[in-house]
Amino acid sequence: MKFLMKTFLLLISISVHAQTDKIPLKPSLWDFNSEKVRFSNDSLFIGTESGPVILKDCKFSSGTIEFDMQPLTPEFSQSIYFRRQNEAEQEVVYFRTKKLENPFASDAIQYSPYIDGVNLWDLYDEYQASAMLKPNQWNHIKIVVSGNTFSIYLNHSEKASLRVPQLEARSKSGTLAFEGASVLANLHIRHEKVSDQQTIDLSDHDPKYIRQWQVSSPLDLPPGNEPITTLLPDSSTFSGSIAAERKGMINLTRKFGKNKSRNIIWLKADIIGTEAANKILQLGFSDDIWVYLNRQLVHTDKNPYWESIAMRKYPNGRISIWNTAASLNLNKGKNELIIGVANDFFGWGLIAKFVNTDGISF
Repeated sequence: MKFLMKTFLLLISISVHAQTDKIPLKPSLWDFNSEKVRFSNDSLFIGTESGPVILKDCKFSSGTIEFDMQPLTPEFSQSIYFRRQNEAEQEVVYFRTKKLENPFASDAIQYSPYIDGVNLWDLYDEYQASAMLKPNQWNHIKIVVSGNTFSIYLNHSEKASLRVPQLEARSKSGTLAFEGASVLANLHIRHEKVSDQQTIDLSDHDPKYIRQWQVSSPLDLPPGNEPITTLLPDSSTFSGSIAAERKGMINLTRKFGKNKSRNIIWLKADIIGTEAANKILQLGFSDDIWVYLNRQLVHTDKNPYWESIAMRKYPNGRISIWNTAASLNLNKGKNELIIGVANDFFGWGLIAKFVNTDGISF
């Protein structure tokens, strides 16, 4: 009987330890810049411009990450990287320090994937929220990763401050890292296999998005250059195809990776009209766009973030179907729609949605 009781207590102890894995904040377990980072009394101090502080030998896929944090001002942001393979392939959630404690600051938290070293924050405007954290004071952070979904809870609130219905990076497992001026303590990681709770994408029900395109390879387009009608691609240029992801977005960074200079991609779709008609095509894009209908330029626009605040499209230079709209005078029968998208800054993508699809197909 005593043996059974000891075995039972041992199993409980093992179970609790497996669920609550405290990670010591000791230098030997981390990779870091020794000039900017220091460890003391099981706490971690990260200075400005320190670069990431990376936990060694950790393979986190699903489960819970919890820790206490003091965001230090005037640092711009504090970042938590997870499922980190390397600096090119990882997930990140970060706090914009100057926006904390403001319930109306909708971009105080930002989630973003890294793909091929590109931070795609400008493609996912919907993955941000306010953050009621106290600068220079202790706050409790809880991150829950359930399969392909992500939630973050602040200061023991039962309501998530931000939920992400689908994690967008290519990395599905990896380590944990921190970056940005802050003090950390009481880090726990629970590795749990949780069922995928991916939420529905409401755009799936909407047939007005153009979801299938023929696509070219990236072509060099130096800054200041514009594509003209005589340089439009012929049919041999379109060597592949690409399909839309969530919210009807064509993610060009996922397919082609990082641009080392300004490049242009050509996309082509055929629009079939039962009769001649004018149709409005809503367009989200990053960063420059040219729209050709039957080989005639009908619309061009720019959505730069760094170059000019005045030229940023709503919402603040991010991709959205509200960025711009093109008026298309369609002929009866087949119409050739070609769109060029140029980019040299962060995420690269396109969203195309007709306001009305009566009498057309594509």
